Amino acid sequence: MITMLPTKGTPVTPITNPELWYQWYITLSEDAPELCDQFIEETAAKMEITVDYLYDEFLPPPYSALV
Repeated sequence: MITMLPTKGTPVTPITNPELWYQWYITLSEDAPELCDQFIEETAAKMEITVDYLYDEFLPPPYSALV
């Protein structure tokens, strides 16, 4: 399946484009796990929510189950 890339002004978040965001998260956690925290923090900032809320709502425990 081909995933549409976001337009320049649209931030990719679990709300705006969940399929693409989770694909990025899974790929990042497999290939560069040291960057996952930064990815989560930047996503939370784009969504204007706390990191804890992002984990609670969009990455339910265990967080590694998506990987």
